[in-house]
Amino acid sequence: MLQPFTLGGLHLVNRVVVAPGGAAPGEAFPGRDGVPGDLQLVRLGGAALDGAGLVLTGPVSVSAAGTALPGGAGLYTGEQAAGWRRVVDFVHAHAPAKIGVRLGYYGPDGATRPLGELQREFAAAARRAAAGFDLLELDCAHGSWLSAALSPSDERARHNGSPGRSGASQARGGASLRNRFRRPLAVFGAIRAVWPAERPVGLRVAPARWCPGEDGVDAAAELANEFAARGAEAVHVRAGTEADRDVYADRIRNQAGRRSGFAVLAAGSIAVSDVDTIVLAGRADLCVVDRATVHAPWPSPRGTPDRATSKSGHDGGGCRAP
Repeated sequence: MLQPFTLGGLHLVNRVVVAPGGAAPGEAFPGRDGVPGDLQLVRLGGAALDGAGLVLTGPVSVSAAGTALPGGAGLYTGEQAAGWRRVVDFVHAHAPAKIGVRLGYYGPDGATRPLGELQREFAAAARRAAAGFDLLELDCAHGSWLSAALSPSDERARHNGSPGRSGASQARGGASLRNRFRRPLAVFGAIRAVWPAERPVGLRVAPARWCPGEDGVDAAAELANEFAARGAEAVHVRAGTEADRDVYADRIRNQAGRRSGFAVLAAGSIAVSDVDTIVLAGRADLCVVDRATVHAPWPSPRGTPDRATSKSGHDGGGCRAP
């Protein structure tokens, strides 16, 4: 658990990951006009001080239309970027932990919007995040538009009424699987094009939600390979039960991760005491725990840092307005 790990070019002091911002979009901490405030600073900064090697934000929307709830965190304005800069600078100044942002679109109209427009919004948010965050995670898990895009039911709806091609046969065929990957991969490509090459970018999936059963495990592994071929360096596997977590994370890591060279983050009912067992068994490389209790050896902070005291390893030390 306390062994270091290198994720792409990012050095992590241990294998413990904490995402205190809420697993689902509806659990995120609201703010004023999507600007992160003291609550995000306390929760994310506290997780870093408690000893996590990597801290992940809750869902952060790429546009006002794509927020999950009123006031939901965003990264589509300069004021929001400045708010995140404050959080990022705090983490970098007072702990060796790294901090990643989870970007997504959570509005109900994602499927009806032009893909090119959504790509531009994701790219713009990624540019703002690149001013300070160490890692970017594309949210393809439940609650996000990209999760719906990966769902077989979404594929059947889009092909409903197509001559000679029933929704059921499309959902079973390889062509259908590739169609479901098309929009997430297009968005990922837009992000990867603007995100710094030396910093990792990954994806967050909940395969049991959109493709349950044995076929879902194979589809999730194929999806991970497709993203890895385009530059993804991590797959965050979210599961609702311990059994699902072990099946999906284990198979994705051993069926795809070893071959493609990406790291697997397992999430779902994991205590700190479980991390060593999961990692040593080869089921995952990193574990998203329910609470950070690693007992960090570094001292507690005495105030919010200014830019001059930031320990960020890259230029700028925090998120700044574009």
